Formats: sequence, structure tokens, C-alpha cells
Amino acid sequence: MNTTQVSIDDLASNHEKPQVKFWIQQKTPFPGKPDARVSIIKAFTSPETANSALIYERIRTLMNANQFDVVLGPEYAFQGANGPLSAELYENMLEELRMQSMGKDAIIAPGTFLWYNDNTLYNSAPVFYDGDLVAEHHKHSASDDQRLAHNLGLRATSGSRKLPVFEVWEKRFGIEICAEQDTLFERGVDTLDGLFVPACGGDLIKPKHVSPKGIILYSDGYTGTGKITRQRNL
Repeated sequence: MNTTQVSIDDLASNHEKPQVKFWIQQKTPFPGKPDARVSIIKAFTSPETANSALIYERIRTLMNANQFDVVLGPEYAFQGANGPLSAELYENMLEELRMQSMGKDAIIAPGTFLWYNDNTLYNSAPVFYDGDLVAEHHKHSASDDQRLAHNLGLRATSGSRKLPVFEVWEKRFGIEICAEQDTLFERGVDTLDGLFVPACGGDLIKPKHVSPKGIILYSDGYTGTGKITRQRNL
């Protein structure tokens, strides 16, 4: 894999809504890690625009400073300066984040990456832990992705065959993107300890496949807000 350093000049910048906040809730009783520092990235995103350069720069800085134990970013967080990321740039970003996660006892779900390969558009959510890519989920095509793919002369991906479920700290977590919520339940997954939901405008629903005491992290790029809650509180 190419390990060329990623330049933020290659990433999108949203000058109309430049605000990016890393909201950190201290001492969160997170599954498998009591008193965790949990961060939700609050930034405005859409299928056409995001402040990807600033999000990427800040997340690398915070990772190097070990300032969080868990982080979640919104849907469409990472895009190229002139549209979706190329496959090469996407792979370089994943490799750089994977390397930076090495030696860190933290779950890093930075948000989704909009990228293309050959004739296919992907909306992908990677998750890193201690130098490993523990999950990489491609969203099942939704109306926004299909419209964007059509406008670009591409086709939208049909999603991931592999279940986006991973284990860290002897606990079981999953990731679903926005309107996909509850698709893991439909595919036979149950009793997760936690769920990560990067979104852009979708409502957060009560997931059937998360235990009542399980935690749910939600980052919404449409409103630039986020939430940390329990399944039983929804």
C-alpha cells in the first residue's frame, strides 16, 4: 500500500460553514472502558461539501496527543478538493490513520469517506484500533448517493458483504451509516454493546440489536450536532 503522506490541499474545504468542533465528554462509562474520553466531531457536511481538510488535520493532531479514547465523525466527512476522493487518496488516508492509531488504546471512527474506484462510488466508514483497521463498511446505496453517482457518471455501491461488527476491550460494537440503521439486526446481529452512527440528516432510532445498557454514538453532518446516549434512553 502507498504510504505517501496525505496533503490537506487535496481535501475539501467548506468556507460557508467552516466550523468544526471536537466535543469531548469526559469520564463516560463506555463498554469495556470506564471513564472513557468520548469525542463526537461536530461539523456540517453534505454529499457535495465538507470541511474535510480541517477535520483531517485536527483528528491527526488529537490522535498524536492521545486526547480521546473513542471518536466518531459524521457522514461525508472526507471528500476530495474537486469531488469524491480517488481510490489512491482514500487508501493513503486509511493507511496514515491506521499508522497513527498504532500503540493507542482508542477506537477511531473518523466518519465516512466519499470516494470512487473504476465506475463505482463508495460511501465508506472505517474504524481503527491500535494499528488495525478493525472494520471498513461501505454504505448500501441510498437516494443521495445514487443521485450523486448518477451526476458523476458512476454507479453507487451495493454495500458491504462483511458485517461491520468488531470487538475491542472484550466488547462487541457495530457501525451503521445514517438511513441504514437496524440493517445489522435484519442481517442477524444482536446484543451489541455499542453502535456507531455517522449520519447526515437521518433521525436516530432505537436499535433492536443493541443491549438496553449499550451505548450509541451519533454524529450528524446535516445539523452539525452529535449525541452520546444509551439504548434504553431512546
